[in-house]
Amino acid sequence: MLTFAMLAIYIIMVGYVIWRSIHVFKRLGYIFKYKRFTVTYAAIILFMSILLIAGAFLPVTSFQAGLHRLRYYWLGFFIYMIFFMVIADIIALIDKIVRKNRPLPMEIKKYCYRVIAGYVLFASLFFTLYGVIHSHKLTQRTYEVAVNKDGGSVSGLKIALIADLHLGYTFGAEQMEAVVEKINAMNPDLIIVAGDIYDNSYDAIQDPERCARILSGLKSTYGTYAVYGNHDVESMLIGGFSVTDDTYALRDERLVKFCADCGFTMLEDDVVLIDDSFYLIGRMDLEITGNGTTKHRTADELTKDLDKSKPIIMITHEPDELYETADAGVDLLLSGHTHAGQFFPLTIVQPFRWKNYWGIKQFDDMYSIVTSGVGVYGPSIRVFTDSEVVEINVTFE
Repeated sequence: MLTFAMLAIYIIMVGYVIWRSIHVFKRLGYIFKYKRFTVTYAAIILFMSILLIAGAFLPVTSFQAGLHRLRYYWLGFFIYMIFFMVIADIIALIDKIVRKNRPLPMEIKKYCYRVIAGYVLFASLFFTLYGVIHSHKLTQRTYEVAVNKDGGSVSGLKIALIADLHLGYTFGAEQMEAVVEKINAMNPDLIIVAGDIYDNSYDAIQDPERCARILSGLKSTYGTYAVYGNHDVESMLIGGFSVTDDTYALRDERLVKFCADCGFTMLEDDVVLIDDSFYLIGRMDLEITGNGTTKHRTADELTKDLDKSKPIIMITHEPDELYETADAGVDLLLSGHTHAGQFFPLTIVQPFRWKNYWGIKQFDDMYSIVTSGVGVYGPSIRVFTDSEVVEINVTFE
């Protein structure tokens, strides 16, 4: 939820970027000493910063879609500007403390300012451009899992796992074509979509009919099963954050139809027994249910009446309540949501927020697998993470 506190922080950061930039410009000389340049620079920063917020209130048009993409690219650049400026200021502060009363000559100071300004600008541009390009590269990751249970007529499964499609302004039909091609090449037995199918606005999906047609081309032995995520409700986003109270937000019926057109079997606290051999459970999102309530069944409630001698696979968008899920008898838990941090430096924080923020990890007898997802939220960048399709080879013993 975007609170007034977050808005205040954003305003402070914008002011910090403008103030520190002008402070450096004054010491560089050349064209930077002219007020016209300084005013133009400040105006561009202010315009893009205001666009990030104001763009969300524009009517849905192709022009607005272009502005949305622009403002999400800007957000990535802005984040890196702040990050590298802060690093530069920390280094300058340490240097000032170490030198104390031994200041550098003016010529050396000017040279240092040029180097710092160049470093901040180049690094911000480089990481943003790299992140934009890399976010559209799809990789494949493979995990091997052994479940110590009898799978009946099924000795093993090849599962294709995807999550966080975030269909909207930056991800659409082209990306889905690559996803479908990669999954079908696996020849999977089961396909799982672990939530966040779109990005809080059905109107933002580029050519939804074409996207549905492409996704309906997914092929597997047992079909495609999916759950909804916290973004699969109608809500206004600014910088990837919801600015409406979506605790009781409702799911857009057009999204429900879209998922049906894709050939997805949606599981909302539902259990299915597949081929009389293994259970598949889909949980409602732990944060936002999408049905106007906050009620959802616990893992224990979902498994208490099951034959636990059979393998139990569960899908939940957020990789939370891991030990509780393991205690409920689940053998394999499939999730998304975290994006593996999506971009540096957020990648540093995520391991402290989640017991399993990405990859495979064992909790008692249960394996938790979390994918970094296909799409992006907020800044349209990926740095030090990958958009991925996951192949899971499960054997029952």
